[in-house]
Amino acid sequence: MNKRQHSSTASEQTDTSLLDSSVFDILKGQKSKKDSKTKKVEDVATKQKSIKSMLNQQNAEVTTEKSIRSIETRLDEISLKLSTVLTKDDISVIRTIIRETIDELNDKLSSCVIKRLEIIESNVFDQSKEIDTLHIQINKKIKK
Repeated sequence: MNKRQHSSTASEQTDTSLLDSSVFDILKGQKSKKDSKTKKVEDVATKQKSIKSMLNQQNAEVTTEKSIRSIETRLDEISLKLSTVLTKDDISVIRTIIRETIDELNDKLSSCVIKRLEIIESNVFDQSKEIDTLHIQINKKIKK
């Protein structure tokens, strides 16, 4: 059997790369439509994620603002309480307060000590009187 020879026509003599590219373009176009659909779905998903992340950021900002406000109010309360406390510049006031308290303590302690001493003195005096009376009695008995 004889093989038939390939005959060339005018349409076949055109550039095959143009034909090939158009076929591939159609296929690429179909793929790109599918790709564009998946891209759209991905875009929607990323938009939803970005919205969620924005909401999370806003919630975080709100909570940090609340915590900052609560910290500020606590600091204000503390500063109000500390405003009545003496500072380092008030050394003379502190010294006078300490001196006054020490003087008061000294007075109380010395008064207690003085009372005890008076009691002891009175006891000693009573005992000495008693001893004197006993000496007198002894002397009277001896003389008799």
